[in-house]
Amino acid sequence: MSRHNTQLTVLTGQDCPCSGVWRAQATTLPPLLVQKGDIMPAAHGRIVTWELLRPETTPATSTS
Repeated sequence: MSRHNTQLTVLTGQDCPCSGVWRAQATTLPPLLVQKGDIMPAAHGRIVTWELLRPETTPATSTS
């Protein structure tokens, strides 16, 4: 996992560090929703770098 100009990136085969919408760099694949802890997938059978486009936000819960 690394950050490029504050952009969170991770490679195929690594654990997803943050639930959200991810995009495979240098591919034409559509963005993909991946959950924290899932293994980042290959793209067209190749190892790719995934970049986080939008973290998944959890709605605030009320305790009232």
